[in-house]
Amino acid sequence: MVSPGGIEVDAVGRRFGPFEAVAGLGEGGFGRVYLAERRDGGFAQKVALKVVRQRPESAALLHQERRILSELKHPNIARIIDGGEAEGGVLWFAMELVEGEAIDDFLASKAHSPQLGIRLLIDLCRALEFAHQRLIVHGDIKPSNILVSRDGTPHLLDFGIARLADGTHDECAVPMFTLGWASPEQIAGGRVGTPSDVYQLGLLARHLLLDHDGRQRASRLLLHNLKAIVARCCCQAPEQRYANVGALERDLIRATETRPAIGGAFGTKERLHFFLVRNRPRLLLASAAMALMVVAAGYHVRKLHIERQLAQQEAAHAQAAAEFLANLFRFARRASDDSDNPAMALMLEQATDSSLHAMGKRTADLAVAAEVLAKTHLELHHPERAWKVLESYFDSQAAEIASLPVQQQFRLLLLQCRASILLGKVETGTRLLERGYDMLKTMPNDSSQHPLLELTLTAAKSARGGHDESNRLALLQSAEKRWERTEMAHTREFAELFLLESYAYNVTNQWESALRAGQRAVDILTETAGPAAPATLDAERDNAWYLTAMERTQEARRLLEDQMQRIEDNLGRGTLEFALALQSLGNVLSAEKRYAQAEQSLRNALAIAQTTDADQYTHIAMINMNLADVLVAQSQWREATERYHTALSIREKVLPAGHSFLEKTKLKIARNYCMLGMHDASKALENEVEAAIAAYTDAEKSAIHAVVKTFPCQ
Repeated sequence: MVSPGGIEVDAVGRRFGPFEAVAGLGEGGFGRVYLAERRDGGFAQKVALKVVRQRPESAALLHQERRILSELKHPNIARIIDGGEAEGGVLWFAMELVEGEAIDDFLASKAHSPQLGIRLLIDLCRALEFAHQRLIVHGDIKPSNILVSRDGTPHLLDFGIARLADGTHDECAVPMFTLGWASPEQIAGGRVGTPSDVYQLGLLARHLLLDHDGRQRASRLLLHNLKAIVARCCCQAPEQRYANVGALERDLIRATETRPAIGGAFGTKERLHFFLVRNRPRLLLASAAMALMVVAAGYHVRKLHIERQLAQQEAAHAQAAAEFLANLFRFARRASDDSDNPAMALMLEQATDSSLHAMGKRTADLAVAAEVLAKTHLELHHPERAWKVLESYFDSQAAEIASLPVQQQFRLLLLQCRASILLGKVETGTRLLERGYDMLKTMPNDSSQHPLLELTLTAAKSARGGHDESNRLALLQSAEKRWERTEMAHTREFAELFLLESYAYNVTNQWESALRAGQRAVDILTETAGPAAPATLDAERDNAWYLTAMERTQEARRLLEDQMQRIEDNLGRGTLEFALALQSLGNVLSAEKRYAQAEQSLRNALAIAQTTDADQYTHIAMINMNLADVLVAQSQWREATERYHTALSIREKVLPAGHSFLEKTKLKIARNYCMLGMHDASKALENEVEAAIAAYTDAEKSAIHAVVKTFPCQ
């Protein structure tokens, strides 16, 4: 029986597909929920059955949306099991039955600490990030849609039901909402995307953690952090909120670790307070340890001459530790508000040299310090600093390194290899990897290390130098065959093999083959990481380049325009990913000789990139180079020269003298000097380039000279 409004008056006893409603569970804004049991003679199954009203003309769309949502398999999402349309235009959805309490009731019954509420929110962030990467938003996050099971696991209910019930197809539009829990753009009827879920998570965090009870239990620093996080989530303008739920999750984790939220406007004094509170036990322990060492040193000085020497060594070590700690406090004071961990970042940047020097000749201590510092520098995208730390360590400890455990030697060697490859020292990296492979054979069996090392080895050999293209491709294709029928074939590492294969084809201008390999990589990355993941987007941009090289520029533009829409819907226009898509589009437009449009696209890319955490070496330098090339095509010699100089100054700090990129850039500047009438400067720079590439092969020299097809000063 269906009411005039279209909702079942009482569905108990009625069949919906293979399920029969047996009892009512509740009623929501979009329909009623029943306990239902499978009655088709198959296996026993209990589900939560929800009936909602649906316009008849949207039946085809229902099946498509239901298929999408049924793929949301995540431990914190109550997934849709089945669904259909019943008599009278009534839609039904069979969902996973979760036995538990609403999240606010669960926390109230536990007399919870704020840490428990934050942990539940972190789990919800991970569930939503999983869905957002698949271009699906929830749009109705509220306590009654989150049940917590007895084991403390939160489950997000009605995922996407609001969108399905309304019958709209826009992947990022959720026009139905719950008053009191809706975002400003939902209320205004505007376009709704992932920022709306971020807003609703902020409302949920305020409700769960900043009510009267929550404030009583939270420490002052935690309360500051939570208020800052909620304020960032609940900004009226979507672009002012967290860029994605992953960023919100990271700030919630930082709050549990007594670290200042990235989204909070904390001053240096407050950040230092966070650091002192977080590290209080360690600082007290360090102080006690140093005091004990001083006492021990004083005791042993009174004994034998050998013991006196040992005491002096221990005292020197204690002094080194003290200076390391002093550097930490000295530089933490100067930390910038934007740093991810200001005290540590400044300590790493400015205290590394003095701390390593102060630790003297204790090989074991230096090895630990060098490994930690190098790994941290690499994670912060500073390979040149990591290389400096490791080079200093290996130079000073050459005779003692063999005394270290082989596993520690292996880790240090791989860090040095990684830094060398990132700095363009590919031949050095390859030699180090081959040493590592020999070392690995002497270590206990560890199957996880072998494919990782081989992938890195293949990456190094595929870059350039020492191996012809047929050998590089043979290595890659051998690895692909080895893993194509294993579980490795569904990993991001396997996608990396196809990316490297496409790069190898790119070197020899085999664009069709490069595009085929690149598309294999995109397919795997879309499956494993999602269509909006940075790795997927980056691989797509490579494919746009291959299409452009084959003069299939219309296909390249369509690919990039589709990507830009996807980024705007899921990540936002102000992100580095959007800037990189604009950069690629600018290069395609330049290939079509649409220079004015290309210039505008590249200027927009540079403006956005400079407001993000874009890497200077990789991103800022390259966008400046691309923009300079477009300006040259329009005879804007002066600004083009400035852009080339900007790119050159960035990369000269990292690349070795005589590197081909540097010499190509100098040759372009020399050409521009000539066009500006600066003939002496042009000739001097041209001579400098010729001297730098004197030892190059004829083929390498030709490649460098080819960047400037005409040189009017000659």
